[in-house]
Amino acid sequence: MTSRGVVFVAYGDQAREQVMLACKSLVETNSRLPFWVIADEAFGAARGFPQIRVIKHEDTDIGARGVKLQVDKLSPFDHTLYLDADVRVMGDITRPFGLLDAGWELVMAPTLHQGQESHLHINATERDITYAEVGVDAQALQGGVMYFRKTTALHKLFATWRAEWARWGTHDQAALVRALAKRPVKLRTLHRDWYNSPQGRLIRHYYGFARRKGLKGSLA
Repeated sequence: MTSRGVVFVAYGDQAREQVMLACKSLVETNSRLPFWVIADEAFGAARGFPQIRVIKHEDTDIGARGVKLQVDKLSPFDHTLYLDADVRVMGDITRPFGLLDAGWELVMAPTLHQGQESHLHINATERDITYAEVGVDAQALQGGVMYFRKTTALHKLFATWRAEWARWGTHDQAALVRALAKRPVKLRTLHRDWYNSPQGRLIRHYYGFARRKGLKGSLA
């Protein structure tokens, strides 16, 4: 039987605080969906919050993107939903697993900005090289919500994604675009309004909350 579940990555106090809130929202809306958190230490019990099972892994870089890009190997599930720590689950998020059952290997939402407006958050050198290598019109994808099915092609994509990310070692979205050009998989996109935005109707993403203090949803 194919297993399915959710995996988060959380390193540092802010990310750990946010992932506790994310897990709470997941259990409240999808109580039958199992989940794990990749982290470097266990989570203690907290009143009103679910027990968090940890896949222990050393913190390898600022932002934990090096660990995130190993989620294809670290996930215990055949079909995985990776979620950033600073999301809130607002409703039933199981439907895209059906796309994996149907043969798609990777299911993600596109970024708001595309074309020459994509990847403006990364350094100009990496952005220009990405445009030169894959073209300006290559679709940019949001890395905070990612359904994937473990296949040979998917593992090759992640290996190439890790190699592309290592060229600069900062953000991972442009590296994914370059990796997909080299190692394409069966990719299906989701509507961003539902799955990965600050107003997301099913998965709401509070960008940067795992890195900053005093923001909405604090445990304090």
